[in-house]
Amino acid sequence: MTLFFTALVVLFILIYFVPNVGETFHKTRVATYDNIQIMDNLDCYIIRDETVFFSEREGALKYSVDEGERVKRGSEVLKIHIEDIDPTTESKLEVINQRIDRLQSGENLFQNDITKIDELIQLNIDDLRLLKDESNIKEARKIEEKIQRYMDKKNIIINNTGLKNSNIEVLEQERNSLQNVINQSVISCRTNYSGIISYYIDAYENELTTMNMYLLDKQELEKIDGQVQDTARDKTMANEPIYKVVNSSVWFAAGWVELDKVENYIKGNSVSLNLPNGQTKGVIYDIIMDEEYALVLIKMNHYYPEFWKIRKINTDIIVADYEGLKIDNDSIVELDGQIGVYIVDINGDYNFKPIKIVGTDGNKTIVESGYYYTQTENGLDKVRTLNLYDEVLRNADKNTL
Repeated sequence: MTLFFTALVVLFILIYFVPNVGETFHKTRVATYDNIQIMDNLDCYIIRDETVFFSEREGALKYSVDEGERVKRGSEVLKIHIEDIDPTTESKLEVINQRIDRLQSGENLFQNDITKIDELIQLNIDDLRLLKDESNIKEARKIEEKIQRYMDKKNIIINNTGLKNSNIEVLEQERNSLQNVINQSVISCRTNYSGIISYYIDAYENELTTMNMYLLDKQELEKIDGQVQDTARDKTMANEPIYKVVNSSVWFAAGWVELDKVENYIKGNSVSLNLPNGQTKGVIYDIIMDEEYALVLIKMNHYYPEFWKIRKINTDIIVADYEGLKIDNDSIVELDGQIGVYIVDINGDYNFKPIKIVGTDGNKTIVESGYYYTQTENGLDKVRTLNLYDEVLRNADKNTL
């Protein structure tokens, strides 16, 4: 009995503490369907086509479009109020426009307008009481201003002496007069392009563009701190940036890859970037080789949340995601110029099977299963290869077959 236990101990030591002996007990591994992801970490610089717009005059800013909103060409983004105007002027213009529209459509003039305004005033008064009870002074003041605007509109309708007898021609004259007053005091800023409106600016909008991305300098870009400035504010001086329009249909990420890793990057392949608002996909657009690094340009042709706020980011990139039969790299050998593996048949004999490599991470390799085709002088030749659950020899170049 003592001899038996001694033998067990010796066997245990040989298997778990002596690698070369342990390897003889694990000479094969079954081929299974799996995937291999090759991941890299890069400092990426976001490249966009974007146009910054500057203020023509000094004045107060009134925004018409929210940050990140998509607009069409010709849309009003904001107004610059050069000088103060009577707060009732815009209300008067709104009332007159409504009257003209209703006269042109044949509707009764302001049949229920005063009643509707009274209802809106009462609703806001109720909200105001609740806010004052909660001591929410800031919101209460906003509602007080809204109530005052409704009161102004109501007074305009009631006090307008032309309520019953005005015709469209008189109304249009009055509208033009009010519009001229507003036009002299307000500049409407409209965009010449369609795209995403952003008020975040970093001064690289004219440098990191798709037109000059092939000329990027690694050392210069490394100086970028990645900070962006929110330009949304109450007032502006002349010639200050006030907003920008960003093309959201195509944008790029650029990064420098070490030469010993660049073989994992293949032009035209899909990649995935782990960005702050979730993972997004792109395509390797181009690779520019240098003496020490390769500049990799990754193209995205879809919308991604708040991509216009990102300029420099350190991110993980899934360079490749291979699927197929997974084997160990030490199983791969070359026989008569053909790479392949040895598998164990039902008789325990080793048979050579050619393989076609899909991709590798240096330790494991994904290969085609069943069969693949090779080009020969006579056309395509069908080659039978590894099958699922085949038992593949490990360390094939060291084992004697």
